[in-house]
Amino acid sequence: MEAVAGCDTNVVTFCLTESVVCRSGKGTVFYCAQPYEPSFFQNSRDILVTRETYHLSLKKIVTSAWLEGLVYLYDLGEGGGPGGYWSETGSVLPESGA
Repeated sequence: MEAVAGCDTNVVTFCLTESVVCRSGKGTVFYCAQPYEPSFFQNSRDILVTRETYHLSLKKIVTSAWLEGLVYLYDLGEGGGPGGYWSETGSVLPESGA
């Protein structure tokens, strides 16, 4: 983990790099969801692992309204919904129960 430079902010940009970024202990970790990553994979194990990254208690950044909706649905079980979301569209879905 020494190879990861010191930083204030550490951004996960692909589902398979999440564990390395989180274990680094460097900076505040954000997950930048750009595409719907489960669609990259064919086998059910990889799809499941990829979907699980949306459940992580990381602050999430999404780049489209349709993706925001999908990530929001996966995230409902963690910390009361997406209170820490930033959306490029400016549309932040309400917290769960709202």
